[in-house]
Amino acid sequence: MLTVKGINKVFRNFSLGVDSLSIGRGDYFVLIGPTGSGKTLLLNIIAGLVAPDSGSVFLDELDITGLFPEKRGFGIVYQDSALFPHLDVMDNIGFGLRMGGRSRKQARHEARGIMSHLGISHLSERGIQGLSGGEKQRVAIARAMIMKPRVLLLDEPFSSLDYSTKEDMIQFVKRIRQEYRPTVFHITHDFEEALILADAVGVINRGRLVQSGSVADIFRYPGDRFVANFVGAKNIFPGALSGSGDDTVFSTERGLDLYVGRAVENHVRFAMVRADDIVLSRSQPVGSATNVFRGRVTDIVYKRGINEVRLCLDRDRGAEGDVVDADVVHAFITTRSLRDMEIKQGDDLFASFKGSAIHLFR
Repeated sequence: MLTVKGINKVFRNFSLGVDSLSIGRGDYFVLIGPTGSGKTLLLNIIAGLVAPDSGSVFLDELDITGLFPEKRGFGIVYQDSALFPHLDVMDNIGFGLRMGGRSRKQARHEARGIMSHLGISHLSERGIQGLSGGEKQRVAIARAMIMKPRVLLLDEPFSSLDYSTKEDMIQFVKRIRQEYRPTVFHITHDFEEALILADAVGVINRGRLVQSGSVADIFRYPGDRFVANFVGAKNIFPGALSGSGDDTVFSTERGLDLYVGRAVENHVRFAMVRADDIVLSRSQPVGSATNVFRGRVTDIVYKRGINEVRLCLDRDRGAEGDVVDADVVHAFITTRSLRDMEIKQGDDLFASFKGSAIHLFR
């Protein structure tokens, strides 16, 4: 297990403070956050490249805070791959073995083996300058994995790649993970990478770890508005609670009443409904959904196999006919459903969702 306890570091005018973070052996942990939030600084402290002002880093029960980087047995892959331009691919991959005392012949033999295993043997004699971005990252990962690292540290490994190459690299990393089972600490600003790869996720903002947990928990139950926005939540409404128990209602600032239907904590400031929990229909739905609103389609955006429909709730609401002043919901719908329902901009639709789909936070 990799554990961080009470880490503090002031670097120039930036302050990093992480009270506690644990990553289980063999787990894939992704730390997400915006640029300048402290992700790379924390990675460098874990790697031993930067000393914390206070706090400790443990590997299992061993305090490794004072160990030199080369004594930790960690592998690191950076955003720019950091390969040696004067060495060919095979010598780059075998470089760590050479530094550990292997002969060039031995190092190249082992490099040839891992390249074959990872399906990149065709790159063996190539120079670094002639490689594509994805090829460089494959070589960088092979160079890290040949050392059989106890922990693999990935610093924004896909950020400079185009979408197609990034998809290929994600599959490459999934294969590495399945075959070698290293403990992985991966930092990124892209939550989609966490959705595909991670066992657990942490969110960092302004040097503080603001939430951590399973991918599902972070995705469906963000702890505050920053996390909700960062993981791509669409329907976030400021407002206040009223009622209690099964009669609990969250009223948005524009006067939209969301029926929660369960007892919740007080001091709630925001309600969130995920776009994939909203059902669109042409006619008033009949069923268990306690929240039914009518609105007009203002926009339809296609996004990687799914359509996002923007519905402005500025028309009569439900059976009561109450007027709602321009609250907006975003709903996801498949292309087939969009086509079957013949939905287009300007159409009037119903949006419905259950009270259990409403997530409340401060």
